[in-house]
Amino acid sequence: MNTTETDRLIIRRFCPEDAEQMHALFTDYETMRLVGMLPAHESFEQTKQRTENWVKDSGHFAVALKESGRVVGYIAINHDSEEGRDDTRELGFATVPQYRGNGYMYEAVRGVVAKLQSEGIRYIWACCFKENKASENLIRKSGFEFRQEGTHQPVNDKEYESLEFCIEA
Repeated sequence: MNTTETDRLIIRRFCPEDAEQMHALFTDYETMRLVGMLPAHESFEQTKQRTENWVKDSGHFAVALKESGRVVGYIAINHDSEEGRDDTRELGFATVPQYRGNGYMYEAVRGVVAKLQSEGIRYIWACCFKENKASENLIRKSGFEFRQEGTHQPVNDKEYESLEFCIEA
């Protein structure tokens, strides 16, 4: 997937200029903890470096408002991490704090799911930490079905109980 559009959003590759808009997300400790990306950034240089890495990374996409171009979050589209299947993708996402509650990430997830299915992807997974009720609600609302509980231990943090959901085409 390169780019996809929804009614209000453009989901596109990152560019270096996105660092400024992503800094509020990457410095938010609780968000970074709940998406398994600790430590939270302490400097803009760290955010600039991560954004530059994501410019080169084909799996991370900026979620931007069509109207203004403002980046409101990211969505990651990863290959199957367990069985290496070509017909499977795993999603991850987070919204910049000031843009939460507007339905942007729900719209982005639904748009990406539709795009992936049109490209022949049969299984799309989304997981969240068990305590992350906001992500769990978004995943369920987006049409994912609960499959199983698991555990996940991000780098630099403890092990968390996780919930695993799937949409099957």
